[in-house]
Amino acid sequence: MGGIGPCGVNDKYAKEAAKYAVEEHNKRTSENVTLKNIVKANSQFANDMVFYLTLETLVGDQTFFKEAIVHQYVDGSQKLDIFRDAIYYYKIKELESNLGGNADSSTKRSAGRIIYCSGA
Repeated sequence: MGGIGPCGVNDKYAKEAAKYAVEEHNKRTSENVTLKNIVKANSQFANDMVFYLTLETLVGDQTFFKEAIVHQYVDGSQKLDIFRDAIYYYKIKELESNLGGNADSSTKRSAGRIIYCSGA
């Protein structure tokens, strides 16, 4: 089993997983969600490929950010585990807006700002 790591948003398999996630969600709910962009993609290999995606979607003319977890199996089949509102994406954007910059925790400076602002 490998760890979870970044995957390019333009990766062929990430795009397939994102498309599948939206289509499967629409089938399950009878909604009409449209994929606009992959905002963030991470992947993990564990007997199959697991994609952890943050998606920018449209419902009508409104934009919504969603999280999806999709398994892609060796035989080509896929399974959608999660498709839900990306609440942390909204919180990070709110934090960035309050800080006037990037709240990406991958940098020491940003991580320090997040800890300071969250009171941790």
